[in-house]
Amino acid sequence: MEHKNHNSEHTSENMPSAGSEEVSIPDLWLAICRQKTLLGAIFTVGTLASLAIAMAIPRYYTASVVVMPPAQNTSASSAVLAQLGALANMPSFGGSKTGDEFYLAILRTRRLQAPLVKKLNLQSRYSTESMTETYAKLSERVSISSDRKAGLLYIEASDRDANFAADLANAHAVALSEVLDQIAVTEAQQRRMFFEQEL
Repeated sequence: MEHKNHNSEHTSENMPSAGSEEVSIPDLWLAICRQKTLLGAIFTVGTLASLAIAMAIPRYYTASVVVMPPAQNTSASSAVLAQLGALANMPSFGGSKTGDEFYLAILRTRRLQAPLVKKLNLQSRYSTESMTETYAKLSERVSISSDRKAGLLYIEASDRDANFAADLANAHAVALSEVLDQIAVTEAQQRRMFFEQEL
């Protein structure tokens, strides 16, 4: 009887349990190879989806222009700009403005933007229904900043067309020069009138 019990215990120790089996690396590799068609399809679909998303996102190009404006008498020029109607959308503008703020204010005026909208046909390009929307879209596409220490202005324009972005940035620089020329002429006329009255 004791001998029979000993054999039974020995048999139970040698039997492998169901939870002790481990998956070897070769077996795992074989399983992956069997599913290579499915994995290839997933990779292909993911790649095509990524390309479609990348092509759907609009790509914008940015052109930058650096301008060094001349020294300006802001207190005298503010009165000139008011006569030119350039202060319509600058309620905070005043004689306390620094030189760089003065030029930044000019670049954001309708007096400067209106000729650009007409010249570059921006209303049609931006597909806007009103001029107000066109000016808003233009402000989104054009970034203007300054370096007070260096006395430089930075005009950056963005568009889906790289050439048009460059044209838009350059047009702002040219328009700024034209407005400054008008201010200089008007200031000279004011000085002449003052001296004539004194004489």
